[in-house]
Amino acid sequence: MQFQKTIGKYRDYLIGSLCQKTNIVSYDDHHIYTSCLGRNSLVIDLGAYDGEFSSKVSSAFECKCLAVEALPSSYDKIIESKLIKKFNYVICKNNGPVNLYVSNQPTTTSIMKKICEMHGTKENITAEGINFEKFLEINGVEDVDILKADIEGAEMEMFASVSDKTILKAKQITIEFHTFIDRTMRGGVEAVKKRLKRLGFFYLTFPVSWSNENDCDVLFINKNKIKLTFKEKIYIFILKYILLRFNCIRKNAYQHRQNSCLPD
Repeated sequence: MQFQKTIGKYRDYLIGSLCQKTNIVSYDDHHIYTSCLGRNSLVIDLGAYDGEFSSKVSSAFECKCLAVEALPSSYDKIIESKLIKKFNYVICKNNGPVNLYVSNQPTTTSIMKKICEMHGTKENITAEGINFEKFLEINGVEDVDILKADIEGAEMEMFASVSDKTILKAKQITIEFHTFIDRTMRGGVEAVKKRLKRLGFFYLTFPVSWSNENDCDVLFINKNKIKLTFKEKIYIFILKYILLRFNCIRKNAYQHRQNSCLPD
């Protein structure tokens, strides 16, 4: 056991070191590639909660952020500035009123009842839903430097409702999938990965300390819009195919052991 912990710490150190060399950093368990960011960049923060991700990114790179949060009490906590503009919307497939399940833990408030029930449902409210393509249209967005999606299980619905052309506006997409709450989403997650890969994205799956699932922090990079240096390509190859793959194998083994203990 001690040996495994030592190996794990050394692996995490190597992952952190290579991320630094590759200009990949983590804000609130969302990894992003930073070399393409600057004052003219645009970040779209879906599931902004209290605006911490937008605040950190805008402060670090002096870039503009559009922060979208569904829960009114969390939306009210987002501090607007010359760089941060906030929107009280539910990102979903349709435009108009939708049912929002409010959780006892605000970060798991969702249009997906099963996600909300993880911490108990406090109430249901009616909120304003908007399709992601419509959101881009009304804000005149043509190019997105970072699309961050942490919308409590609605990620598959969002991607299913947008065109390839819309997805290709993004240079990179950082997503928290929610298979750690609802494992039936795994098929949908794999479909999103395959679609983005077909469109020219590659992805890196990073470990998070609070889950033994593999899809809690996934960074997709658009190869047609982000040109990596030769060194960055080497470092990312090592990250993707050695260090991060080893982490996924370890987590899959853990899940297998957990599942084998479940009664029929």
